[in-house]
Amino acid sequence: MAKSQRGKRQWISRQYGRGPITVFRGAPLQRGHGIFGTLLRTLGRVAVPVLKRAAPIAKKVAVRAAKSAAKRTAKAGIKVLEDVVTKQNTLKGAVKQRAQEAALNAAMDAINKTKASTKGNTSTRQAKSKQRQKKETY
Repeated sequence: MAKSQRGKRQWISRQYGRGPITVFRGAPLQRGHGIFGTLLRTLGRVAVPVLKRAAPIAKKVAVRAAKSAAKRTAKAGIKVLEDVVTKQNTLKGAVKQRAQEAALNAAMDAINKTKASTKGNTSTRQAKSKQRQKKETY
């Protein structure tokens, strides 16, 4: 073998890592979809339609929550200004106090709304079951 051919082969083996490539081998790591590909495809088939249906509802809830938060923030800001103007508290102290009050009020309102909605459903269910019982007795 001539010296120039040996140099070419060495150059090629350094370039490709394992010598000259004579056959196309493709990507060595990925074959088929694998576990994660199958899992993601299944999640996509199930989750995407659910999320598409839930998006308008979530949007309404988010808008309602944002409006409520804006109203609470405005009321707390007015109270902070009142505290500072009447010199009852410093700006920093008033902001801290009113922010805590606003957060507590928001949490209490959320709890009360949840209780009210749950209670309404239960009483409706109880009323319906009583109606069924009355019908069965006749």
